[in-house]
Amino acid sequence: MARTRTNERKTANRIAQQTAPHVHFAVVSLINTESRSTLPRAFAHPLWWAALALLVLNDHVWKGAGLLPSSLTGKLSDVVGLIVAPPVCAIVLGAGRRHTPALAALLVGLGFALVKLSPFAAGSLEDLLGMLGVPSRFLADPSDLWTLAALPLGHALSRPSTRVL
Repeated sequence: MARTRTNERKTANRIAQQTAPHVHFAVVSLINTESRSTLPRAFAHPLWWAALALLVLNDHVWKGAGLLPSSLTGKLSDVVGLIVAPPVCAIVLGAGRRHTPALAALLVGLGFALVKLSPFAAGSLEDLLGMLGVPSRFLADPSDLWTLAALPLGHALSRPSTRVL
């Protein structure tokens, strides 16, 4: 069985090198460990995964179920969302760049503040997500701005990983 796999790999490598050496080089470059190390450290950190799990559980189970007060579930979503969102934003912006973690945190923080301070922005975001098939509810509530204290954690988790994932 191992011999068959080895022969299959050799054949695949030979065909790739003969027919399209530039494609073979591109594939090898994509799986290079150096390129993987530029992902945000969030994806290898238990805090980010716990925050993501808590966000999903809170937004899809606890909210509206009457198990917890809505004031608590709303604040919990804000806190864990500010931890989860910056690394995701960093991926979109290009995680390997020097200023990407700070830019990602800044964009998330400004967007959050805008939605919390402006009913128009909150409604516009709801409409946009609704058009994308993601029904959501956002409330403009300036008292939620204290949750921005969680943003430095999201920023720290947006920095490039030092480990190979």
